[in-house]
This record gives sequence, structure tokens and C-alpha cells, in this order.
Amino acid sequence: EFSSLHCRHGAFNVWYCDVEHGGGYVNPYKHVFEEDPQFVSNYAVAGTSPCIDEGTAYLAPSCDLDGIARPLDGDNNGVAKHDLGAYEYVNALADSDSDSLLDQAEIDAGTNPANADTDSDGMSDGFEVQYGFNATAADGTAAADADGDGLSNLDEDVAGTDPVDPLSYFYVSAIQPLAGGGVELSFDTVAGRVYTVRYSTGLGGEWLVLQGGIAGTGSPVAVQDTLNDAQCFYRVEVARP
Repeated sequence: EFSSLHCRHGAFNVWYCDVEHGGGYVNPYKHVFEEDPQFVSNYAVAGTSPCIDEGTAYLAPSCDLDGIARPLDGDNNGVAKHDLGAYEYVNALADSDSDSLLDQAEIDAGTNPANADTDSDGMSDGFEVQYGFNATAADGTAAADADGDGLSNLDEDVAGTDPVDPLSYFYVSAIQPLAGGGVELSFDTVAGRVYTVRYSTGLGGEWLVLQGGIAGTGSPVAVQDTLNDAQCFYRVEVARP
């Protein structure tokens, strides 16, 4: 099939390649196509290149020749995939690791645009950069409490609250009795977080799920418990999906 392609030890197969004017070498089954790769300089590609997000993760290097992490979301469709070729295209509008920090901003800041937590301290790069924490080294900041409100910086990142504002923290804002028995719990939510309300009839008992999978919207949420137990305790958990 590739009889005219030779190397020192014989012929080789071509997979995941853009072979311009490829003719008989084009094989869609092997993800080989023939289009202008649109090189701009030194084999880097333009933003409209057909090579963007068309590669494979199999045996792929973790960085391109410029040291930029792979894979990135080159076409900004919400899915990070490897590009074909030696260089990864950086889309100015993309946030490949969904850490609220655009890829180019991460490259400028020295963080990893393909990893939401470059220093593996539990806090996202976007959160650390936003509040002036060190996003490239785990230095104990996660366990610290910058605003002295009793919640660690890591807890505030998970909750989506402000770690330098002592009045910004996650809490249940109201518990009101229902006319027919039971109670209604209210709490503020943050977009990009998921909430679970649990209950227990005793502090030493099992915490059961009253309602889970509550997607944060940035608006308050009210959850009702109509079981009307003689006594009941509640807790609300917040997590990053």
C-alpha cells in the first residue's frame, strides 16, 4: 500500500497524518487525509488548519516541540484532542482543562493548560491565579485560611466562595417549617458546582441522601423534607464535578 515510502529498514504504514497531494496514500480507515495543513512558520499551523484536534493520544508526547502541554482544545469545542504534527495549536478562546483560565493565560503564567491543577494541591489553577496564590508549587496555601473565616482556601475553591473575603463562605441560609409538616432548607449556589442534601435522625446515625445532583446556577435553591421526623439533622455538601 505504501510501496514508495521507505525507511532504512523497509516500508512503513502511515496513521493519523495529513498527506497533502497524498493520492493513493490516503486511507480514511487509518485517519489519513490530504489537505493543505496551512503551516504558518516552522511547521506550526494556522487556526483554520485541518490538522487541529485530528491526532491520537496513542504514544503521543505530553508536550509539543515548544514545550506546550498536550492535548489542548484547539478548535474550542469543549473537547481537548491532540493535533497532527509537531506543534499544538493554542486557541485564544479555549480553556482546555476547564479551570477558568484560558490556555494562553496559563502559558503566560507558567501553569499547565492541559491540567486544571498544575501543582496538585487540590486548588484549580484559575482559582490560585485569580487570588494571587502560587499555582506552580504546592506550598501549603491550600490548607491555609487567607481570610480567617474558618474555611481553608481549598474548601473555598471547592465551594466557589472568595478566600480573601471573610463574609464569603458556604452555609445554609434558612430552615423553615412547612405547613403540612417537615422543613424547607435554602442555600445559595454557585454555577459549576453540584450540591447534595443529606439528613439523619441522629448525629450518630447514617447520613442519607435527601436530594442529590443539584446543579448550581448562581441562584438560591430550596429543598423540602416532608418526612416530618420527630427530630432530624441536615447537612449540605458541595463538590466540583
